[in-house]
Amino acid sequence: SKAVLMWFNAIITNWTAGRAIEDERARQIPRQVPNFWRKNCIRAEMMNEIADSGDIIFFTSNQLFAGMQRLVTACEYDHTAMFLRFATGQLIYLESASNVGVQIFRWDYFFDNKLYRNFSRMAFRKVRCSRDLGKLGDLEQFVNSVRGKEYNLDLSTLMR
Repeated sequence: SKAVLMWFNAIITNWTAGRAIEDERARQIPRQVPNFWRKNCIRAEMMNEIADSGDIIFFTSNQLFAGMQRLVTACEYDHTAMFLRFATGQLIYLESASNVGVQIFRWDYFFDNKLYRNFSRMAFRKVRCSRDLGKLGDLEQFVNSVRGKEYNLDLSTLMR
């Protein structure tokens, strides 16, 4: 659909932009993580502090089909989710998965249910943009328009 294609293009644009993060909370990571240059990780509690609506997390899944997808697409990641932050401060994420379709989940749910075991690697990308009420309203409208849709990806879709 057009909305999904726009979202995908926005992800690619931010992925390739990858310049310095302008969020002061994210700049604190090197000071808060000893020997940060030797570690390729952010603790879950740190993610709760720095992630905001629109930020992206990429996953490398442990599943065979995901490995084939990475091979065909020549990407190191095969799954993605977008963070959303409620006005209450609660961090959630939007994702599309074959068993549930497009849904939102609490970030705590990811750890409480040990879903991280399904992935060998995760990468966080801070989306640098203003998050004014208009943009957040548009994002909320997008989420409401895709939430509940069925997951629809198969090998023929990847080959297009």
